[in-house]
Amino acid sequence: MLDLLVELDYFWDIQEGKEEARLITLRLKNCFNASFKLPHFFHTVKNEERKSYLNSWYTITSLEITEVSDKNYLCQIRTADEVSLWLDAECEEIWLENSENTD
Repeated sequence: MLDLLVELDYFWDIQEGKEEARLITLRLKNCFNASFKLPHFFHTVKNEERKSYLNSWYTITSLEITEVSDKNYLCQIRTADEVSLWLDAECEEIWLENSENTD
């Protein structure tokens, strides 16, 4: 089994007047099934446009965590393509680690 880490740049801190954004880590412990997919439309976008919006393609629009059974969780993340999943993972534990901003 693997641990999967997704590091999130919490840009809302900057919009609220802080100088730096917190980094939040979503830790999926003991994953036994994981599927990662780029948005379908990503491949049809011209290379120049893709580079100009690089960070926006990965803006999380939906994060769902469901307890499937005892010690079994399903984590599903959607990004700009809200129809298909960017990440679909089953694991034993899910932790959210926050690196606090001191501003």
